[in-house]
Amino acid sequence: MSGLGILAECPKNLVEPLTHRVIDGLCSRTQPRVVDFEKMVSPSQWRQLTTALQDALKKVARTDDGNVKDTFESSGLPSNLVEIVTGAVIARVDELREALLSNTETIATSTIQDFDWNIAVAVASDKMATLNEPLMQLSLNVAHSSGNDDDIHMELSLSELQTLISKLESANKVVRDLVV
Repeated sequence: MSGLGILAECPKNLVEPLTHRVIDGLCSRTQPRVVDFEKMVSPSQWRQLTTALQDALKKVARTDDGNVKDTFESSGLPSNLVEIVTGAVIARVDELREALLSNTETIATSTIQDFDWNIAVAVASDKMATLNEPLMQLSLNVAHSSGNDDDIHMELSLSELQTLISKLESANKVVRDLVV
């Protein structure tokens, strides 16, 4: 058995405290420790269980439909454990959402305040008599949460520019997916 299914093997009186401790960990408080729950599962199953429970709790926090039960029922948990876990989650879902949103906001503490760009053509270099390579000169003004500003200057070839754009699009997608 793996993931949330491991809860079915656990003593029922420890399922609710474990759920609250995992929520505490997600809310940047005390993380659950294997020594506190060693009667429940073996150390090898501990990581699987806590990771699966964290993932399910994050999924619940991301949804606004209020149907917490479905997330845990779809994992194959017995109905009595679904009731125990659901009760703990419903009591703390707002706290969990707020903590996850706060964690998401702290990922990026620097912001681009201003930018400037210029296109130039390198017609020659010390290595080649004729080059004719387009270059983009990019200047970024970045503000940090500490109050300091940095000016970043870079010169990019066409392939480097395409790589930068691709990476920025990927980063944007990740940030959109992180929003609770």
